[in-house]
Amino acid sequence: MPCDQKDDSDQDSVSEWIADMKRGDSMAVASLWERYFERICQLADRKLAGASRSFVDEHDLAIGAMRAIWEGARKGRFRRLQNREDLWQLLVVITKRKAANVHRDQQALNRRRGRRSDFHPSILLDFVELIESPPTETLIDQVPLSCRELLSRLNDHDREIALMRLAGHSNREIAVEQNCSVATVERRLRNIRDVWSDHDPSL
Repeated sequence: MPCDQKDDSDQDSVSEWIADMKRGDSMAVASLWERYFERICQLADRKLAGASRSFVDEHDLAIGAMRAIWEGARKGRFRRLQNREDLWQLLVVITKRKAANVHRDQQALNRRRGRRSDFHPSILLDFVELIESPPTETLIDQVPLSCRELLSRLNDHDREIALMRLAGHSNREIAVEQNCSVATVERRLRNIRDVWSDHDPSL
């Protein structure tokens, strides 16, 4: 098949998948995922250069970008999204924004990490115990309200995960709610422990 005919066929396929995706066709979503996921991962990897991957990695950004388009298209957004050029441009914009947010959150976290902790080690131990195992009502009652400051040392994503863990949600339940993998939740929980351990090396 001549190159120009192949390009036209590819364009038609992507355009059809986009139209079907807008109608809620899961097979079309799967086809677009297969076509674009690795390319978005490569873009996200470049845009995350210099960022710690303990927060989020390129796969998480790619998943988030694809999901944003899928959910937005179902809800009638992206009316100008018609073909592969439109789709790629939109994926690039969303991925860049998500990567910029990661850099922003990590910079804010680094600034918070530079603050001195005023908490007694036992308070930190209570929090770490809550994060690493299903919390009991007794232990939750023992955590003082002043521990809100510990949560303020986390970025928005980690704070949400910490609060869900404190509420007794499993890592899998958190992953579903956060639209990420279980491995990402586990990385973020390790990061939470690292942040709080900065204030007490014995943790």
